[in-house]
Amino acid sequence: MTIRILVASALLLATATTGAVAQGFSGGTVSLEHTGFDGDADVLNSRRFEAGVEFAATSQLAFGVDVTNTSPSEFDQDVSGLGVHGIFAVNTDVKLGVWYSREKVEDFDDEISSYGIEAAYSLGQSSLRGYLGTGDAEGTDFTLLGVDTAYDLGNGFSVITALDYVDLSDQDFTLSTIEVGGAYEIMPGASVFASIGNLTIDSFGSTGDENFFKVGAEFSFGPQGGTTFKQHGLFDTFPPAT
Repeated sequence: MTIRILVASALLLATATTGAVAQGFSGGTVSLEHTGFDGDADVLNSRRFEAGVEFAATSQLAFGVDVTNTSPSEFDQDVSGLGVHGIFAVNTDVKLGVWYSREKVEDFDDEISSYGIEAAYSLGQSSLRGYLGTGDAEGTDFTLLGVDTAYDLGNGFSVITALDYVDLSDQDFTLSTIEVGGAYEIMPGASVFASIGNLTIDSFGSTGDENFFKVGAEFSFGPQGGTTFKQHGLFDTFPPAT
């Protein structure tokens, strides 16, 4: 994990809890996860760290900032990301947002930028989030979209699912992942999770797929119990090693 990401994370959390800014602090989330692939695809194994905070400007408007760091197991170059969100609360159950992110591969000069829209919906024991975006990677346009859900089973247990999709139209290349798993809240705000999934790649008419697993932990805090949205970007779905 790069020093820059560690410093940025510390500044985010420190800013959220000090001075006048803390008066508008809504919540924060810190997570760490490991993704492992089967067989020959184990070169895609990676570790991901994310930290985000959210602040309320008014009763309906809020903004968020998050940083990420993805470390591929077989490569020395980490991928760091910085994202911002503008959030509008339609009501207590529905939130709409716009997002922008920049990602950078260590030791490379070019940065990857993307932006789009997002939405979150919660009702009773169920919650749903989705996003749609577009971006540019060294002159190659791409489209992103994804959905994740959670259903509270009670006693700290929940079922989680996720679907993400990337389309690099200029390269005739698409990638998608689908996941299903579970989470357990160890104590208020602190949870562990695990999931299994499948990654499918379609390149120039040839299709291949690989199974993977994901394990991690997350800590959410603040008045609203965490952040509304997570960071979106090319490397959220597109493994750095590919």
